[in-house]
Amino acid sequence: MPFWAYLLIGIGVLILFGAIVDFFSKKKRTRLDPIEKAVNADESEKIYEEQKIKSSMDTFHN
Repeated sequence: MPFWAYLLIGIGVLILFGAIVDFFSKKKRTRLDPIEKAVNADESEKIYEEQKIKSSMDTFHN
């Protein structure tokens, strides 16, 4: 086999490995609603989360 075929197979294996790792990490990750997270937090965390939500909303609308 020529060298370019080995190189192509190696790159394909790396891309496939990355896709599999990405799939399982996305499947495992739990997503929390930021507003729900702010409701179930203590006072200082609520203030921080509300400021972060407001900042992201301001950034989105500008």
